Amino acid sequence: MGQGAFTGLAQIAAEELEVDVNRIEVVHATTINRPLDPRSTGGSDSITALWNPLREVAAGLRIMLLINAAQILGVAVGDLKLDNGVISGKGESLTYGDVVKQATTWEQPEEITFKSRSEYKHIGKPVERIDLMPKLLGDPIFGMDQSLPGMLYGVIVHPPKIDTVMVSADTAQAEG
Repeated sequence: MGQGAFTGLAQIAAEELEVDVNRIEVVHATTINRPLDPRSTGGSDSITALWNPLREVAAGLRIMLLINAAQILGVAVGDLKLDNGVISGKGESLTYGDVVKQATTWEQPEEITFKSRSEYKHIGKPVERIDLMPKLLGDPIFGMDQSLPGMLYGVIVHPPKIDTVMVSADTAQAEG
């Protein structure tokens, strides 16, 4: 939560979706079933771990939006222009929202094409942290901030010296 992963992930999505990074809202995934990544955010590898999957999803969505926009506008996909979430062709324009409202079918594209590095507008460029102010103001709830009714705490007891072995422990209080 502290190394700018939200901003980096937003940059990846914005890049492939062809929108400004400030139009991307990053939301914490629920862990109600379990974290999908066994390390969660440990190791600071969120960007490297999600680089390919996030690009694939965002680029696939961009292509599906273009395909549906082409059908709505009655033009070939190749004749469309895309600028910050607005698709233009044949003298008309549609926002991504317009396409979503009017599309009747959504088909996964057979081939997903990614932007080339030379086309990057967001990745590798300095942008303001999208999550900085909420974190500065203490809005996110960190694990150590959580308090639940009847919540218990546990600690790990370490031996006082290296190379020692625990012989016994009185667990009566803990069990109570």
